[in-house]
Amino acid sequence: MQNLGKDCGGTEAGILIFEAGENVDKRRKVDLVEISLFKDRAAFEAFRVHPTHRAFADDLKLLADWTIGDIERP
Repeated sequence: MQNLGKDCGGTEAGILIFEAGENVDKRRKVDLVEISLFKDRAAFEAFRVHPTHRAFADDLKLLADWTIGDIERP
């Protein structure tokens, strides 16, 4: 998972930050956290449909529940 941003095109594709790791705060029973930052909406949308991302998400949804939040800043 740590290489997902790079495998989906990295900075050339507008993926400025992609990090994932174990959550150190166990109060909410969340085991894994992903933080990502995209150059713009187009880069985000391209990442969402990238075949590598889709395959990873399809596999992960068989193993876990998750909460996703996306924000856009001006």
